[in-house]
Amino acid sequence: MRTTAEALRRQYSKYRLVTTIPFRGLLSGNWIPRNRVEVVGALLIGTPFLSGGFIFLINARSAMREARLVFGNSVVSAGVGALAEIVIFILGAALLFLGLRFVTSPLNRKK
Repeated sequence: MRTTAEALRRQYSKYRLVTTIPFRGLLSGNWIPRNRVEVVGALLIGTPFLSGGFIFLINARSAMREARLVFGNSVVSAGVGALAEIVIFILGAALLFLGLRFVTSPLNRKK
């Protein structure tokens, strides 16, 4: 006896135009773009990630100045500014890492 999911899959499989899922295993350790669409997609997605990561890292120091403007020169402003600086730096590093993975993935492609 088949399950309901198997029956539905079998029934609608003739309507499926794409046999593979695009970007399957995206950002896994062994993901390699297989066709030109995936290469262009990886470059188009990776470039804003890279630039956003660089912008976050460059502007991380401005969080302390912004906290001093809002809270004045106090211990609260130093704590809030340091916490914001750390969070912005971590976000920038994550964006930079993801952008590098996207942009360098087409280079790993075997021809």
